[in-house]
Amino acid sequence: MRDGYETASERHWEDPYRPEQRFFRCPVPLERSAATLHFSGTKVPVELHEASIDGFAVLVQPQHIAKLRLGPRWVLQSADERSEVWPQWLYCAPDGHVQVGLRRLQDLTPPPKMSWFPTWRRARCRESDPTLLLVVILLLIVFALSLPGLGDHLGSAALIEQALVEIAYSLALLLTR
Repeated sequence: MRDGYETASERHWEDPYRPEQRFFRCPVPLERSAATLHFSGTKVPVELHEASIDGFAVLVQPQHIAKLRLGPRWVLQSADERSEVWPQWLYCAPDGHVQVGLRRLQDLTPPPKMSWFPTWRRARCRESDPTLLLVVILLLIVFALSLPGLGDHLGSAALIEQALVEIAYSLALLLTR
């Protein structure tokens, strides 16, 4: 509402009977817009136009429109995610393209695999993996606390020595069985 006057689009935005309009739709960049719809054993290439928390808007090329069928399950596969979706609306453009509004039912994207140990694969080189750095920092702190001067002054040298003796004793018992 601007200056006391309410426009029709603002009234539509606040309509409690149309909750799907309450979510902001983000445009998808062209380089990340390629996706595929899977349903009833059919794959249809689509182009993601918009994405929001509740769904997607996709564009279907004219040659693939005849393949669209309501089936038991539609799955939208993009480079980033895999979601079970349901067609909510269709808009047929004058140029022959069809825009389909898809409601997200379930996120099928597998969670990322986490590991306690650093991996040395080439694929991980693109991402920053702080695991090795954190292990080195932790070892340096333990080493500094166990030094004769600092460790004796803080009282941590005896405790660290006792812990290392216990670990060595437990490993010896484990390996001799």
